[in-house]
Amino acid sequence: MERNAFPASKATSSYYFNYFHNPELHGGGAIMDQGTYGIDYAVWLLGRPASVFAIGKKLRGLTGLKAEDEGWAMLDYPKATAVVWGGWWVLLDTGSGVGEIMLTSLKGVFQRILGTVTFAQGGDAEKGIKARPNLQPVAAPPIPRERQNGVAHFVDSIRNKKAFDVPHSPALNVIVQGVVDAACKSIRSGGAENLP
Repeated sequence: MERNAFPASKATSSYYFNYFHNPELHGGGAIMDQGTYGIDYAVWLLGRPASVFAIGKKLRGLTGLKAEDEGWAMLDYPKATAVVWGGWWVLLDTGSGVGEIMLTSLKGVFQRILGTVTFAQGGDAEKGIKARPNLQPVAAPPIPRERQNGVAHFVDSIRNKKAFDVPHSPALNVIVQGVVDAACKSIRSGGAENLP
């Protein structure tokens, strides 16, 4: 059995491999692992989607792999669509360990691809879009240490009696988990899953 499935560049123990790549034990594959980050962004920015359609594939051909190692989820909103990608086979190491996301609507496009965040504002849908806008990099200030990951933020919030930021809030992440669950069900069923 190949043992360097995830992360692609690091060997893992057979115990971890057998747990991580078994959807009955771990709950899912690449969508549950890396796609969760993009789903979190989409839910944070757009709220709960009406439905989710997901596709999962086993592209690496690993012996013993029961979960998908590549997955896409399309989150359907009344006036937008979020496309989330998560994959363990990727040849390029982004260094972030975070899945990719693209949010599209008639008002604009936001995407995070290979660690680069870009945005393009669209035209007025009622007046027609005359030219396709160019994606521009989004400059962001350095992230303070206590906000660099969910655990650091959680500990800082408790120690200093601060409210949780929305992307890290338990309430938002209950919705995210519901969307991830719907994506995993969609992969198994082959159809879209409606969210309540």
